[in-house]
Amino acid sequence: MLLGLYSNKYLFNLSKKQDNLLSQSKNPAFSEDENIISNPNFDDGLNNWSGRGCQIVLREAMADGKIVPSSGKFFTSATNRTGSWNGIQQDITGKVQRKLAYQVVAVVFVLGNNGADAEVRATLLIQAADDQGEHYIGLARIQLESKPNPLQMQEKFLLNCFPSKVIIFLEGPPPGTDILVNGLVIKHAEKLPLSPPPVVENPTYGVNIVGNSSLNDGINGWFPLGNCTLSVEIGSPRILPPMARDLLGPYEPLSGSYILVSNRTETSMGPAQMITDKVKLYLTYQLSA
Repeated sequence: MLLGLYSNKYLFNLSKKQDNLLSQSKNPAFSEDENIISNPNFDDGLNNWSGRGCQIVLREAMADGKIVPSSGKFFTSATNRTGSWNGIQQDITGKVQRKLAYQVVAVVFVLGNNGADAEVRATLLIQAADDQGEHYIGLARIQLESKPNPLQMQEKFLLNCFPSKVIIFLEGPPPGTDILVNGLVIKHAEKLPLSPPPVVENPTYGVNIVGNSSLNDGINGWFPLGNCTLSVEIGSPRILPPMARDLLGPYEPLSGSYILVSNRTETSMGPAQMITDKVKLYLTYQLSA
């Protein structure tokens, strides 16, 4: 199993979740306590908001009343979009700090695109204090149908830099598609309780889990990874260097044997051994070669 977390120099994504929105009042994420977004539900019109390469319009309803806010009185549409990067934005410079976890929640829907699905993305524009360039970091994304059904996208993130400028904006759909925003929240993410320490049954310490590591039994237990050839030769050092001795502690004397890998055509080719049943969860292993 390979476990991956997206991270880079400027941002670290912690989790992602997409949910149907029932109502703002039932969703604690839309509490305005500690929300760093100003005028998040457009109760104060378009104050603190601006269009990103397009026009933004405050709405109470659209499409002959078929599209109305899922909660509150207003929503905003980013219209007359000519590029996928066009949308609605707010400058949050000075409101987010390095190494603090935040949660972003947006309620969005789309209109247009000939009824086809469209992707809406929440993106950060970041300029680090020690960097003259601007960097665009994707926070969250959601696939939407062109229907009056708002959906919520949710993400946690962590800034890795000291930002001199931070702007959040919503973008993504193709030109001609309106982005409709019912609300946006960025607040400090709740701290999860620490998990209890794992219980490891019958751990064995100081035991080499690699079979036939001294090659006293030829290449038994070893196999070539890729189309290459393995053979055992004699002539490797029999004495460990001082640094290796200090790290390894007590060890078996070296046999002087080594594996020679020939006919390699790829960098990934070499000797391999299956240790699936020998490693245990939550134990730390030391590798020496």
